[in-house]
Amino acid sequence: MIDRLAASYDVQPESIAVAWLTRHPARMQVVLGTTTPARVEAAARGADVELTRSEWYEMFRAAGHTVP
Repeated sequence: MIDRLAASYDVQPESIAVAWLTRHPARMQVVLGTTTPARVEAAARGADVELTRSEWYEMFRAAGHTVP
């Protein structure tokens, strides 16, 4: 799911993960576990990715959660 969205937005998978987290209703903050410059840059690009509501929930369901 993440790889498919990354390809459609022409970004790295880290960008999609950050885009999903920053749009979570709990207003989660991203904490990176890397110091690799390329991965930090890829994660930062997630701020520019605006997932649709449908894409956001598709990722939520892909993780095994159900939507009421």
